Amino acid sequence: LATSSSATVEITEFRFKNHYTNSTEKGYNLVYRIPAATESDKEVLLLASYDNCAGLEVSSTDMTTGQTTVQKIGGEGAYSNATGVAALLRLSYELADKSLPYDLTIAFVDCAENSWDGANELIGSLDVDRKKFICLNFNKLGMGDYAYIYSDESAQAYNDYFYSVADKTDGGKVFKDIPLNKQIAEVKFIDAQKTDYSHYAMYGDNLMFNVHGLAVASFVSFNWE
Repeated sequence: LATSSSATVEITEFRFKNHYTNSTEKGYNLVYRIPAATESDKEVLLLASYDNCAGLEVSSTDMTTGQTTVQKIGGEGAYSNATGVAALLRLSYELADKSLPYDLTIAFVDCAENSWDGANELIGSLDVDRKKFICLNFNKLGMGDYAYIYSDESAQAYNDYFYSVADKTDGGKVFKDIPLNKQIAEVKFIDAQKTDYSHYAMYGDNLMFNVHGLAVASFVSFNWE
């Protein structure tokens, strides 16, 4: 991206309240923008958070059996979210000199493990037509046997589109359909979310796009079933 003649680079500083230390701190988003080959009102945002949650314990409850499972995330942040950053870096390399029919923004955001402040800051800076915008979020890849593409609790045509592309590419060997039993927990991650419950695929920067009514498809990987 740094060698792309048309790309612009921006480092955005913002302040956030650290919920763990109860102090106000600085966060930073790194944003690359590549304009469309010809004038366009369409925009694609590729997103990954770069802070980590090494050692975090995540619990989920199977609403059918009532059994709660606690899973400790290790790897010094490899799963959340070094794998997402690595995937986006590779994708950025492939796209750096491509001629695209839409404006492309590639963002590495901070503070995903602190209520997704970096994503919220980025959303506040966007000036897009909601009907011609989509965010592809790369989050928690490489853990579990399968990958999933999650957009929202209601059906979204663009989510079906990405699944159809994946099926043509890997024949359904990697990306699996979202299970009926999502191992829902009867809690909200944040007050502003649309549902009174949560599940693991919601736990990412994609939730902020859902809250703001912006199209988002999140690529995640874990054992959901």
